[in-house]
Amino acid sequence: MAIFSDFLAILLAATVVSAINFPEVIPGPGLPSLASLNLTSEALHAMGPIEIHPDYHIGDVKPMSKRDNPTPPACIYYGGALIDRANMLSCVNFLYALGTTPCTISNGAASAQWCNVGNVALYGWNWHNLPTVPSYCSDVAIAAQWVYNNCNYDNVNQWGGWAYVNGNVNIIANVTRQ
Repeated sequence: MAIFSDFLAILLAATVVSAINFPEVIPGPGLPSLASLNLTSEALHAMGPIEIHPDYHIGDVKPMSKRDNPTPPACIYYGGALIDRANMLSCVNFLYALGTTPCTISNGAASAQWCNVGNVALYGWNWHNLPTVPSYCSDVAIAAQWVYNNCNYDNVNQWGGWAYVNGNVNIIANVTRQ
């Protein structure tokens, strides 16, 4: 009987440990791995929101709409699908940690994916269809932080949204449900 109770104790301990696992932060193609930055998904989830500098002003918030795509900045109603705020913030923190690493949309592509975690995807959109559009990843993070700050639903979930990348009106940071 002691062997059975020991087994149950080990099983319970494993269940508790797995219950506090954090979803994996997956960098977009071409971006550094978490390991190369000495970061973990858990550390990115534990970081708080980044500060948006007072000189980052992107205009007035456009109303949410399920019928049309408002111009940035905007909170977007994606058919009622909400995204997890903690997961979104871990993508923001990952991109911010990259600092001056370029987040680039290349070869005339319409978009590039820079991070995903859980039900959250963070993309860049080539707003003016240019051949190549680079920006610092930390500037992308500032735009995504704007979405985090302004598109809250209930402090656990939020709407997606988009905003111009800090200092670059040619790229839109788009946070959406994947």
